[in-house]
Amino acid sequence: MSTKLYITGTLAFLGLLALLSGGTSLGRFARQTLGGIVSVAPEGRSGRPSLALSPDGLPVVAWQACSGLWSGCGITVKRYDGRRWLRLGDAPLRADPKLLAFSTAIAIDPQGRPVVAWDEGNTTIGNVYVARFDGDTWQRLGDGLSLNPALLIGTPSLALTPNGNPIVAWSEGGDVFDREVPSWIYVKRFRDGRWELLGDGPINLDPGRRTDFPTLAVDDDGRPVVAWSEVVSGTSRLFVKRWSGDAWQLLGGPLNIDRERQARMASLGIDPINRPVVAWWEELVYPSESHIFVKRFDGEDWELLGEGAINLDLNHEAMIPSLAVAPDGNPVVAWHERATGGGVSLVVKHYHEGAWEVLEEPVESWKSGSGLMASLAIDADGRLLLAWQRRTRQGTKVIVGRSPVMK
Repeated sequence: MSTKLYITGTLAFLGLLALLSGGTSLGRFARQTLGGIVSVAPEGRSGRPSLALSPDGLPVVAWQACSGLWSGCGITVKRYDGRRWLRLGDAPLRADPKLLAFSTAIAIDPQGRPVVAWDEGNTTIGNVYVARFDGDTWQRLGDGLSLNPALLIGTPSLALTPNGNPIVAWSEGGDVFDREVPSWIYVKRFRDGRWELLGDGPINLDPGRRTDFPTLAVDDDGRPVVAWSEVVSGTSRLFVKRWSGDAWQLLGGPLNIDRERQARMASLGIDPINRPVVAWWEELVYPSESHIFVKRFDGEDWELLGEGAINLDLNHEAMIPSLAVAPDGNPVVAWHERATGGGVSLVVKHYHEGAWEVLEEPVESWKSGSGLMASLAIDADGRLLLAWQRRTRQGTKVIVGRSPVMK
């Protein structure tokens, strides 16, 4: 019987390094934090935050909270009321208290109700669940979404239609140690009290290939758009499809700048005229080298934004981007980037007048370690809100900061 590991290889490794890191320095952004550290004892280790804004512009953040290194893991959600962080619900979200919750995604519906998707499992079973907060308690929306709970479950991505119906994309199948084992990307929509599969099956280009890391957004016409990585001839290539109402339509070809490099962990947004915008991490494994790129779909093809990679230093590794689209239609991207000597910084850039600009000095820097996963949102006034992990003596914590208005 094969062993299924639900702490996926890349994320688990980066998260562990973050826990072991030390020596923090702060930029101006990090000093403009909201309400102090969001996650506090006795919640223990915290990470993988997901951020959304309520209709009044105040942030709501969900994250994985564990009582130990990899034990007692559930999903905690808090809302900022302008002065402090208030917990939503009496206990962390988990469908089964014997299982571990891993990654999460959050969105806010038109009535201001938070909606959260998360995956949970152990070494033999796994599933994806969705719950909505009714003002007092979390109400599960239907049963688990997985087509086969005996398979490996990947990170879910969540978005809402304009009328508030949740849509979730996730990966199912595969093997942590063997990239030749196929896996599938599925998308379901919650409507009329039940989950319905969009399409006849997985959205892969080839159901015999390995797929990873779907990211989902919904445009103003209610059409879901999904980006994902799919292994083609041993290399992860990045593809995007949009739901037409009847079928999934491929948008252009693979986004990779270099098709010999691995394209991983995309982040997707939609601009005000319904153009998908994608940021991703593209790497060469040997020698180790990785860059962040951003492209926008012009209706026929993918246009590279900027002259190339947006790293601060092209000789440094840049990983795990998070993208949001500003009210002017231009993207903002946060990522973590290694520095000479093994340190790492959390960096934010804004695409402005045809070029990428550093929004401020690096948000936060560590002398060692990695795994600075971040989540972006932009309010109606053009202020950037950022949730990220911070190293403390008690382990990794979640913190939220807000920037001044962008140009």
